[in-house]
Amino acid sequence: MLRSVLADLRGASEGCFAAATNYILDRWRDVTREDLVEVVSEVTLDKEGSMVSKAAQEFMAEGRKEGIIIGEASGFEKGEASGFEKGEASGFEKGEASGFEKGEASGLRKAAVTGEAKLLVRLMEYKFGPLSESLRIRIEHASLSEIEGWSLRVLDAKSLSDVLDEPS
Repeated sequence: MLRSVLADLRGASEGCFAAATNYILDRWRDVTREDLVEVVSEVTLDKEGSMVSKAAQEFMAEGRKEGIIIGEASGFEKGEASGFEKGEASGFEKGEASGFEKGEASGLRKAAVTGEAKLLVRLMEYKFGPLSESLRIRIEHASLSEIEGWSLRVLDAKSLSDVLDEPS
């Protein structure tokens, strides 16, 4: 049927022939571009150029649409991955900095408590002699405020209990 229709259009104008082939490509779903190009070349050699051109335009348009869809998907995927990597790196840097600050502050607090405890032990041993292991452990595990209070009382204390017991 395609051969018959195109053969009837042999003498038609270029515009009429192009309109008919466009209609065939758009409406006859079982006709491929390759079929159309093949039949045009058999039926009329002088119209083959416009038919091939129309088929090429159709192929390019479809390829362009498909390329855009594939390109958008690929670009989205790459952009999403890049955004995740940058976000993860930024989050890691911020987390690391925050962790460092908190760790440093915690370390400084522990160092201050340890230093105060060592000083208190030295003062108490100077004034009262060697301390028992249990008393050393009690001082090492005390809070900074407890150690500071004991350090002030050690100056006036007459005994270890005067230092360590809560004043009444």
